[in-house]
Amino acid sequence: MEDGFVLKGRTSDIYDKNTLNHKFTIGEGGKKIIAETLFRKMFNFPYFVGKSWDDKVNIISRKSGLPRTLLINYKIEGLDNINTPAGNFKAFRIFAKVSVLDQKDNAWVKFWYSPEIKFWSKHEFEKSDFFGRENAVLVDYKLHRK
Repeated sequence: MEDGFVLKGRTSDIYDKNTLNHKFTIGEGGKKIIAETLFRKMFNFPYFVGKSWDDKVNIISRKSGLPRTLLINYKIEGLDNINTPAGNFKAFRIFAKVSVLDQKDNAWVKFWYSPEIKFWSKHEFEKSDFFGRENAVLVDYKLHRK
C-alpha cells in the first residue's frame, strides 16, 4: 500500500503512514470503507504541545442501537513523565473532548502517547460508561524490529 499500511485482526484496517490515523476498513470483496471509529484520529502526527484538531464520526450507539454523530476535539496539552508498571516514559498528554451532536451529552478522555513505545502508555476516561471502556495503563511492551 503506497500511502498506508494494513493491520489484520478481527477486521483489516488501513492506517495512514504519516499520521497513523485510521483511514479505512476493508469490507466484503476488498472494498475500502471509510473508518468510522471513535478515536480514529488520535494519532495525528506530527505531535507538538499546543496542537489541536477535530474529527466528526458517525457511529451506532452500543447502548441504544441508534445512529449518533460525535464531535471529537483533540488538544496536546503538555509533555509529562508517566510512571507505569512497564517503566517510566516521556509522553504527550492528549485531551479529547467527545460531544454528541444534537444532545447535551459529552465526556472526555486523556491519552498519554509515548514516542519511545510508539503508542499510548496510559488513558483515563471521565465517564467509562459513556465510552464503554475502562481506564488503562501499560503493564508490558516489546517493540519488534525488522
